[in-house]
Amino acid sequence: MNRYILAFLLLLGFIGCNSNRMKKVERNNEPTIYLVNDDDKEMNTAIEEARQNIGKFDIALKEKKNRFDNFCLKVCFETEEHKEHIWICDITIKNNDFFGVINNLPEYIIDINIGDTVKINKENISDWMYTDNGILKGGYTIRLLRNRMSETERIQFDTEVGIIFDE
Repeated sequence: MNRYILAFLLLLGFIGCNSNRMKKVERNNEPTIYLVNDDDKEMNTAIEEARQNIGKFDIALKEKKNRFDNFCLKVCFETEEHKEHIWICDITIKNNDFFGVINNLPEYIIDINIGDTVKINKENISDWMYTDNGILKGGYTIRLLRNRMSETERIQFDTEVGIIFDE
């Protein structure tokens, strides 16, 4: 996976919390996490839209066209105290189930680690993405968080990740 895409995914993991609209959590030697409220209407709409359109991801993954790359799913993991959305990449399908590799270091979920291969519970998918000739497809929560960045942050972000947003 392109190292910029990996950094991009790590940057945009988000965790359910009781903060205001969006809060950054800086971690030593780890990418920033953006925290959003569980009741954030825009985020919940983005998650619902991603879920409604997951068929597009499934079709593209099965087509295996050379121009498609960076297939990842964002999945919600929960404990009694926390809800954490974690990117899982290197997605494969086996018997109509998705499998993939944990692609960002969990902040609160302790029973999984970066690099673990997991079976994905489709009911817990909160977003999906892939690139088509470098253009982001899906990424509903990514787009929302990006839109909430200041213009300066967005320009820097776009430069660093190296993918195209078809706004």
